[in-house]
Amino acid sequence: MGLKNEDGSTAQVYRTNHEAHGDFCSPFSYSTEDKRGPLAHRGWTLQEQILASRMVHLEEQEMFWECLTCMECECMELNSVRSYKSNEGDKASNQDYSTWHAIVSQYTRRNLTFGSDMLPALSGIASHIQTMYGGEYFAGIWKGNLVNDLLWTCREWGEPRQRAQPYRAPTWSWASTEASVGTRKLSAEISFLSDDIGKWEPACRLVELYCTQAGKDQNGAVNGGQVTLEGTVLPVEHIENEVAGDH
Repeated sequence: MGLKNEDGSTAQVYRTNHEAHGDFCSPFSYSTEDKRGPLAHRGWTLQEQILASRMVHLEEQEMFWECLTCMECECMELNSVRSYKSNEGDKASNQDYSTWHAIVSQYTRRNLTFGSDMLPALSGIASHIQTMYGGEYFAGIWKGNLVNDLLWTCREWGEPRQRAQPYRAPTWSWASTEASVGTRKLSAEISFLSDDIGKWEPACRLVELYCTQAGKDQNGAVNGGQVTLEGTVLPVEHIENEVAGDH
C-alpha cells in the first residue's frame, strides 16, 4: 500500500501476512523440519541454541525472537513459553531426564561434519545440567538414570545401524552408533516380581561404571568405558515349532 509523506512524496509500506507456522524454531519441533533453515539441521547449533540466553532467528519470511522465557515472531503467530530453558535460580531436587532424552533424540537426527564431535557438541549442555542439578555423566548417559538411559533404541526402521568409525563411545552409549536414537521411559521403580508374593526387587544393581576421557573436557570425547550390572535373570526355553508341510 502507498503512504503519502508530509512533503507530498509517497512511500511503500509492506505488511507481513499472518502465517500459521507453529513453533517454527523450536529445537524439538519435528512437524516443521522440512521448512526450517539449514542451521536447524546442524549438530553444533542445537547446543548453541539451548545454552544461549537470547537469539534472533533470521528466516526466509520473517524474524523470530527467542529468550529464556518465550519465543515471538513478526507475524505474531507465536507467543510460546520456552520450557526447555531455565534460569540458574530455578534449582530442582531431581534432574529432568525426559528433557535430556528429547535433546538426544533431536541431536542424533542432525548432521556433524566430524563424527568425533558427537560428545563434545553436547558437553556444554551436560555441564549446564550438572550445574543445575548435579549428577555424574558418562558418554551421554547419566548415572542417576542409568537403566532408563541404557534403553535407547535406533529410531527409524530400515535406517543403517552401524557402529561409528573411528571409535567414539562404548557400545552401551547411544553415541556409539550412526543412527538417530530414541529412548524408552520406564517407571522410577524398575523391578521384577520376586518369589515372595507382593514383594518387588530392583531389576538390576550397578556394580561398576567408568569412562576414560580423551581430553581435558570431563563431559567431552572418550576413548573407553565400561558398565557392569548385576540383576535377576529369568529362565528362557527355546522350543522349535514344526510348520505344517515342512519336513
